[in-house]
Amino acid sequence: DINPNIGDILNEAYGTVDFVDLKQTRSFPGCWAYPDMSEVGNFQESPSQLDQERMHWGLWCIVSSPLILGFDMRSDTKMERVWPIITNTEALTVSETWAGHPGTLIRSYPASNSLTMQVIQGACDGNPTTRGWRFDSGRLIAPNPSGQPSLQCLNVPHEVDAPPPTTYYSDGQAGLLLSNCTEKPNFKWEIVGMQLQFSQQGGPGCLGAIP
Repeated sequence: DINPNIGDILNEAYGTVDFVDLKQTRSFPGCWAYPDMSEVGNFQESPSQLDQERMHWGLWCIVSSPLILGFDMRSDTKMERVWPIITNTEALTVSETWAGHPGTLIRSYPASNSLTMQVIQGACDGNPTTRGWRFDSGRLIAPNPSGQPSLQCLNVPHEVDAPPPTTYYSDGQAGLLLSNCTEKPNFKWEIVGMQLQFSQQGGPGCLGAIP
């Protein structure tokens, strides 16, 4: 189920890409892709609460999600706080307007100050971004073409960590983020029977390739 945090919101939105990034979308008037109910009104109080809830509502409008409110509407305090968001006429116009497509991810751009790196699929042309992968004590360490001070590893993959590939920009994203290497990971990468396998609690898993 969806939760009121940005990571979960993005994961749910990414989940709609397979249904709408097609020559003939599977999301259309009368049969909309539904990433789940809105969590506007449920985000924890913080300096970024308003920005996060605005972003969430705007994203749901862009992908033409049914706008189902998921907060306690008996709370006058919550209703007063989110009313300007959920009644934003410009956002609702985007949601209600059908121009032949429900809206989807085209391409993602990392924040300019972000050091987060992700796995990509590209040509085997020997460029620095593809050279330098290595195993070390069960860790799969990534190339470091930009000379970052800390090593980056491919840790245990989650269901969706990074933006999924799209037909508009299919060579740039693979859906797996790199993160700082841990000293003693609770999993191990190795080649087993020509498979790239990571062993973890609950059994091994392998990386695969799908269209």
